[in-house]
Amino acid sequence: MADILILDDDRQTVTILASLLKTEGFVVSTCGDTDACRDMLQKDDCRLLLVNLRTAFDEARDFVDEIRDNYEEMPVILAASREELSGLCSDPRAITYVTKPFKIDQLIVTVQDVFEAAESSPEEHRQVMEQLLSFYQKAELVALSAPMQKVAQIVERIAATEIPIFIQGENGTDKELTARAIHHKSRHAQGAFVVFSCKESDAEKMDTELFDKDKNSAIAKAGAGTIMIDGLEHLSPAAQKSFLEYLAKVRKDKDQGYARLITASEMSAGELAKVIDPALTAPLTAMPLLISPLRERREDIVPLARMILQRQCEGSSPCDISKEAAQKIEQHAWPGNVNELAAVIGRALQKARQNDSNLITPAEINC
Repeated sequence: MADILILDDDRQTVTILASLLKTEGFVVSTCGDTDACRDMLQKDDCRLLLVNLRTAFDEARDFVDEIRDNYEEMPVILAASREELSGLCSDPRAITYVTKPFKIDQLIVTVQDVFEAAESSPEEHRQVMEQLLSFYQKAELVALSAPMQKVAQIVERIAATEIPIFIQGENGTDKELTARAIHHKSRHAQGAFVVFSCKESDAEKMDTELFDKDKNSAIAKAGAGTIMIDGLEHLSPAAQKSFLEYLAKVRKDKDQGYARLITASEMSAGELAKVIDPALTAPLTAMPLLISPLRERREDIVPLARMILQRQCEGSSPCDISKEAAQKIEQHAWPGNVNELAAVIGRALQKARQNDSNLITPAEINC
């Protein structure tokens, strides 16, 4: 029995989809029209049907309804354009939609979500969420808000893969902390975690500092661990060329123990493609992770502040933040994000200790 049956009337697309899903460990069958799909389902069941047809959306939807009538327990993913999806009401028939044109990495995550929803009980779901929370606590990340819980779920799925990860976020959102979480969860966890800042590197030396075969280059230092290349928008032309050559080498020699690759930028993938070679941005940004600014995840602010405070109090008396100070912290917009929060908490702790106190009150919070 196949895990996934793909119904796609574009031969090139179905070949690419099948190949990529197989690399993720799925058993995949394909068909090119609705009649062939009916025949295959009669001969052999599958765990999931993925429908991507160029026909009119209503016709594709009618076919899916027919399949759902005959195979009620089988989940279905149907690809549709944004315009087609905009007119839909909530669907009681357990059909999952993906937007066309879809990105492969997003489709893979959707497939995994559908399988998990079909197979997990509420108790199993609760246990999974507890495991995710435990993982993020160990990685020193706070994921109480909906945006960060989504990041947590994606990280849990992709950390064990070798897909290059692209982390986007405003300045100060602590993208490095998310990268470290991925590193700790991956098979590279026993190796080094190396951060290279393109912004801080001299443009004339960047190529050598990143990719030179010398043991002092960032890639060499990372070894079989993880390398995070931050500030992609500042990559020099020479470094971009070497980066493309490096990626080609990694694809050719997959089993040579290369470092896990994580890149980061304040820019989106589309914005990056306008300032560096699009041939480079395409493979590097295939799996994006958006780290929302603190103003969009207020549930995380006070827990983050307390985590930062406990870090700064290590080796001394326990510290805490008063209820009133916590309210003041939560209400601030934090344009500097986590970096600004850490600086404010650090100054507040110094002021509290000058008053022989380990409790931060609103008087010490200057923001």
